[in-house]
Amino acid sequence: MNVGKQLELDLFRAEFDVSTAEALKRTLLRAKSIGFTGVGASRAGNEALLAKLGIADQVKPKIKLLNESAPAAVAKGEVEIGLGPMSEVLLVPGVQLAGPFPAGLQSYLVFIACVSSASKNADAARSLIKFLTAPAAAPVFKAKDMEPG
Repeated sequence: MNVGKQLELDLFRAEFDVSTAEALKRTLLRAKSIGFTGVGASRAGNEALLAKLGIADQVKPKIKLLNESAPAAVAKGEVEIGLGPMSEVLLVPGVQLAGPFPAGLQSYLVFIACVSSASKNADAARSLIKFLTAPAAAPVFKAKDMEPG
């Protein structure tokens, strides 16, 4: 399953444009603050995005590394713009999805599932994986801005 990255913002700042690389660049440059998770692959991906846009040094003073999801920080007013997985924004009231990153800048978080050879409930684990990867589950994942695959 793949989850794309996107930009989140509060409901009152819906004028941000992220439809193209240049528009995203302008949006990030004029933001007062930008937040994203301070650990893991998300941080590396967001830092790579800023470097690819050529604005990493310019926005560095605006970056707040978060200990919570970017949408939660946006909802609390801790940052003006949050960068994070698209699926997270659906879970937090008070924020709006500005849109996915443009195709050439999109990166994906890929989720995998496996069963440990030491599992005491291997059959149940395999059943769960089978359920989550069945065609019937695809519409639910899509409704949560995830791409089954």
